[in-house]
Amino acid sequence: MVRALPVLLLLLSAACGLAEDERDEKNRFIYLTFYDKAFEAYCLDEFDVDGDGRISRYEAQRVRTVECPERGVASLSDLKEFTRLERLDCRGNALTRLDVTMTRLEWLDCSDNGLVSLDVNGLRGLAYLDCGGNSLPRLDLQSNASLATLLCPDNALAGSLDVTSCASGLKASISTDRRNSSASDFRHETARRAVAGISVPGGTAPLPSALFPHLRQKTVRKGRFFFIIC
Repeated sequence: MVRALPVLLLLLSAACGLAEDERDEKNRFIYLTFYDKAFEAYCLDEFDVDGDGRISRYEAQRVRTVECPERGVASLSDLKEFTRLERLDCRGNALTRLDVTMTRLEWLDCSDNGLVSLDVNGLRGLAYLDCGGNSLPRLDLQSNASLATLLCPDNALAGSLDVTSCASGLKASISTDRRNSSASDFRHETARRAVAGISVPGGTAPLPSALFPHLRQKTVRKGRFFFIIC
């Protein structure tokens, strides 16, 4: 009976959903090799649960929040191991490219970097995105159906920004490059959906009503922006 006790406990754990997957046990002994040493130092401070001076795949896959602003991080390519990540604050670093498609992000602040590429494809649960103060020439939001807040001022956005797939009532602050910031240079595809509020740069040109044919709009000038109240 005594010998059978461990087996019984294992069965009870499995029945309660507490037994670990066999892959989890293997992942305890698979260690990450970090490309970016600044990000590695942050992870060792925050997520080295067993204190062995290394981050295992097991530890990485249990991280839900990463908050590493202004730490001189130049690459977050190692985030591909943080597959359960829900919240990321990496503002004020030295990033030029960011791919978070392997995560479960719901909240992302990657503002004030040097991003020329941001990939959020497939993140259907992403509700908040701040990517302002970068050099993004384009932003693909086709698969971000839950996006309710979008902040992307001071980028180099060219052409059109399609938010028709985002959440109804999207609140957004959007501008083009500071060097080319007249309202007439900005195209926002909103003809078939209602937007709760959008801000665009307040340049010398008036807000072109042809771009917002469905809105009975009231524009309020505040600083560099016109705020559109729908």
